[in-house]
Amino acid sequence: MPAKKNQKEEISAWYEQYRDQLSHFAMRLGCQHCEAEDLINQLFLELWEKQTDLSTIVQPKTFLLTALKRRMIDQFRKKKSNLFVVTDDMQEADMEPGIQSRLEQLEDQAQLTNKLASTYASLPKRLKEVVYLKYYKGYSTSDIASSFGISHRTVYNSLFEAIKLFRTKLSKK
Repeated sequence: MPAKKNQKEEISAWYEQYRDQLSHFAMRLGCQHCEAEDLINQLFLELWEKQTDLSTIVQPKTFLLTALKRRMIDQFRKKKSNLFVVTDDMQEADMEPGIQSRLEQLEDQAQLTNKLASTYASLPKRLKEVVYLKYYKGYSTSDIASSFGISHRTVYNSLFEAIKLFRTKLSKK
């Protein structure tokens, strides 16, 4: 039973920590406040019901944002099947613009994120470390240089090389 208790505490902690960010994210993408709250609550309820092993999730914020985005897309697809056909006497201005295009953009961003992740995984170890410290952790080049014991120029060259590899591999895909 202690595992379930720890899981409940961890889910509660995540809910308290990320609820506002998730709500803001959903509303920025076109959801109403109450609809966003429903989606978030359903997400956390599903985590609890499926007894998801939270210890395997390295970046909870990213995991939760992605899961919420997918819920929004699923909800949109369900609603989309109930949409009606616009006739000549109906005005397109009466329809709610933007939500479909935002969700399509989300899908495109998800594909780009997957491409970036696979490209990042294929980088050499040293470049991966430098990119991680610079762009994920927000370290300055001088901090990176001092932590690796290398010059500033080497850090810049490593970042340049990594970006060049990203461009090359992303343009091929």
